[in-house]
Amino acid sequence: MKKLLKITFLLSLLILFSNFEKKVDDVEFEKYVLTEIFPKIVDSICVDSRKMNPPPKFGKETWNKGRLVKVDTSNVTNVERIKYQNWKTEQKRVDNDTSKIFIGFDQYLFNYGQERLSGELKLLNSNYSDFKFDYSKIKLNRKFKIKNMSDFPKADILLKHHRVLLYEQKYDFVFSGLLEISRIKFDENKKNGVLEGSFSYCGRCGRGYRIYIMEINGNWIIKKMEDTWMS
Repeated sequence: MKKLLKITFLLSLLILFSNFEKKVDDVEFEKYVLTEIFPKIVDSICVDSRKMNPPPKFGKETWNKGRLVKVDTSNVTNVERIKYQNWKTEQKRVDNDTSKIFIGFDQYLFNYGQERLSGELKLLNSNYSDFKFDYSKIKLNRKFKIKNMSDFPKADILLKHHRVLLYEQKYDFVFSGLLEISRIKFDENKKNGVLEGSFSYCGRCGRGYRIYIMEINGNWIIKKMEDTWMS
């Protein structure tokens, strides 16, 4: 009887250990895929928010059903001309700026499809998630550079009030916006996956996506993206 109990106990431990190993392997695989797909996501949805400022009014505009159809510049005022020239000068300055563009990122990820309570939107993800994605060794393709949200001065305090406060602070670097991604939901064969992503800038503007990824010849690519929200 004792021998039977001992065997049963050992089998239970073996099953438990096997399940734990599988869970660890699944997590490491997911982080591997995230590491490969991360630069592609940054390139696809992140922008230099300084380039998102639209040109000022320059002449008489004609609109039809919410669409701009014609601009008459024959009677442009001096004020309009000066404002437009200042905008062009600033855009040229930004184009020639070689500074790194910093993107805020919370490396603790929520599960795909996990909805947050209104209070959770104002806190760092580490308060609710234990899935930590290490992006520190990932090389990005453009001028972007990722900065951990927890490294922003007083980020935890500012987020509790309103995200827009992050953008009203003065930094010694070019801060463009906040990137967020979820964990990946894979298919059974782990050849396809889907995750959520978004990029927000100025505190009130941004766009969310559903990002479909797939593995081709050992490489993970973005198959397609769907808009999920815009503000």
